[in-house]
Amino acid sequence: MYHSVEELGVLDETSKDYDALKGSYGYSLRGTTCSAHDHYLSHKVCRISALCLYTVENGFTDWAFTPGNYNKDYFLQVTTEHFMDWRGVLRPPMLLPHIKPAEGRCCCILLDNATIHHCHEFDKRVMAVRGAIVRFIPPYCHALSPLDNGAFGALVRWLQGHYDYVRQVGIAQAMEDGFHYLNGDGGSLARRCFRNCKYM
Repeated sequence: MYHSVEELGVLDETSKDYDALKGSYGYSLRGTTCSAHDHYLSHKVCRISALCLYTVENGFTDWAFTPGNYNKDYFLQVTTEHFMDWRGVLRPPMLLPHIKPAEGRCCCILLDNATIHHCHEFDKRVMAVRGAIVRFIPPYCHALSPLDNGAFGALVRWLQGHYDYVRQVGIAQAMEDGFHYLNGDGGSLARRCFRNCKYM
């Protein structure tokens, strides 16, 4: 029996493309409906999804990218098996090496209710690590996810503020630089995001 939770981590995905970073506003005449016209093709060609592990101690602890969106099989592989990252480098599992609970404590991994997260094999592999548990945030309760409640918003603001740089190096490289930058505050962003969700 474990006495208390010492480590708390949140695992979730976010997707970005160039259009999502424009941050532009539109206006219409009073009494008329405002409509926007844009090319949808860029969403298909340039979309990058990032799977992030976010902890109260280290903020963005680890992440992995893929073109398009994650599916259940790739989510399982990236989190619990060796995988090829976006640069073609073989990497160890994104999640399991970070689960190191102290004696008498446990490590809790929070997930939302996305379909790809409900994988029995994932639960079995994580629970095989002594002291690790998986818990799901109730449906439609984004306020209980520190990533949705501040962390991803900070990433978007950083990307929007460096839009020219994003166009120059690509979204994946820019998001990686953004994760590193947001981790350079000594953990204050992470503590604030977890505090917003009442975990601290």
